[in-house]
Amino acid sequence: MSLLAYPELLKKLGNSKYRNAYVSAQIRRGIAYQNKVLREQRGWSQPELSRRADKPQSVISRLENPNYGKVTVQTLLDLAATFNVALLVRFVPFERFIRDTRDLSPEAWEVPDFESEVKAAQEEVVLEKERTALLAVRTQGQDVNAALTGHAHAAAQPLRSRRREEVPSHFGGMRVQRRSHWQLGNPGINR
Repeated sequence: MSLLAYPELLKKLGNSKYRNAYVSAQIRRGIAYQNKVLREQRGWSQPELSRRADKPQSVISRLENPNYGKVTVQTLLDLAATFNVALLVRFVPFERFIRDTRDLSPEAWEVPDFESEVKAAQEEVVLEKERTALLAVRTQGQDVNAALTGHAHAAAQPLRSRRREEVPSHFGGMRVQRRSHWQLGNPGINR
């Protein structure tokens, strides 16, 4: 979305003092909010995060206060390690900054931990294989088991030329449900 999509904000950003204050406020608010979202996403209290990060609970409380502005990159790196996520600090154009900071829904600020992210990627590979197999079954009349296991010689034979007992009984009932990476990494969460 272009800066022009926010005409009132664009006009205010024309003033350098406002622009600097806006960036500062958004960064402070974003760090505080995301820290809280990540903590709650993992079901941790402030004292629990304090223990895991090896920081006093008062530090965690200050980090979740958008008016506190003395966060160091080292503290953010320590939190990233505690949450088991990556940290990205970089200079960006205002258009991207505005786009990335406008959505304050918790879902926009959630980040899966590394293990959940890897598990979700692995499950996505399996789902893609299933989608490809189902497409082959539907478009080419291939046996679903052969398509899923990748047996080209069996999959290449149309169903009508194979014996009836080789067709899986669940052929018509297969469904592939698409879920978000966070849900895939945490199957107990239903959204």
